Amino acid sequence: PKTVCSERCSNNLGDPPGQLNGVGPSLLVSGSDDDVQTISVGQKPKLLARKGPDPYAIDAQGDRIATNDFATGCVSCRGPVRIFSVPSGPVVGVVGGKKLFNYQPSLSPDGSQVVFTRQPATDSGRPSIWTADADGSHLKRLEQHGNYPLWSPAGNLIAYAAPTGTA
Repeated sequence: PKTVCSERCSNNLGDPPGQLNGVGPSLLVSGSDDDVQTISVGQKPKLLARKGPDPYAIDAQGDRIATNDFATGCVSCRGPVRIFSVPSGPVVGVVGGKKLFNYQPSLSPDGSQVVFTRQPATDSGRPSIWTADADGSHLKRLEQHGNYPLWSPAGNLIAYAAPTGTA
């Protein structure tokens, strides 16, 4: 209630937040369908990153977020996963490139690694599970088929949805 946005939000927050995280005593991170903003108590929201419709991922300390790349108006655009510093906003890493769909990121609890789904641009391409360091180095495929990867809270396991059947 003490933020400027509680009085009258700009159109930037016209889409209600689908995700909200407290990352400090006076800082929130808010995500809607197409962007992530930081909101300091008593201040106007500040754009941190554009993103796709997937939720953003945040590390346990709340100092890094990962989003899939997004072009406004394009819900199926190819692009990398980007890791941003919170609250300052500079890009820490770019993972996955622009030739494939890279989405559904999940940061390790310490923010040093990201796991994500990667899929060829063709409709027949199957999603697979990949990891990389947050700076974009050490890109590695973990599983040939799967999606929705998620780091465990301890950072020692990764869960994902595995396909079943032959289709």
